[in-house]
Formats: sequence, C-alpha cells, structure tokens
Amino acid sequence: MSNVIALTDRRWSYAVPIVHQKTGERKTVVIQLTEFERLDLLQYEVFHPGQTGGPDGLIANSYAMRHATAKAPPGFVPVCDEIERVTLQ
Repeated sequence: MSNVIALTDRRWSYAVPIVHQKTGERKTVVIQLTEFERLDLLQYEVFHPGQTGGPDGLIANSYAMRHATAKAPPGFVPVCDEIERVTLQ
C-alpha cells in the first residue's frame, strides 16, 4: 500500500497491547482513530512532509495510545513500542 493510500484510508485501526501493571497479564485493545485525528495527521503531513511517520508514526501511535488507555480495564497500561496498524475485515 502506498503512503498516499495509507494516509487517505478511512479505516485507521490499531492493535494496542496492554499489560496489567501488577500481574503482567497481557491483552490487546483494537481502536480506530477518529476523523479529526486522521485529518490532523494529513494536515500535519502536508506542512511537514515525512515528519509524522504517516499512519504508523509517532503521532498516530500517540492517538492510538490515548484511545487504548481509555478502553483499558483498571490497572492496565498500553505498550507503546508494540502498537500495530491492522486491517479489520
């Protein structure tokens, strides 16, 4: 998938691993970026080409972590370096 298609794809879904802080139990939360978040990334990419990392970059992962934190059960925190963009069927 080219970067242009990846940036304009309306389904930005991410699998975010979460881990329980005390027990070490691991789960995965699947989230989708909002239209505003996608637009924010697209606009930033226009003004700062190549600096956002696109849909797999730091800004997208930051948005994904915020959603995962909100969806996570008590005691669970997201694992930043293991976030993956996924395609939902």
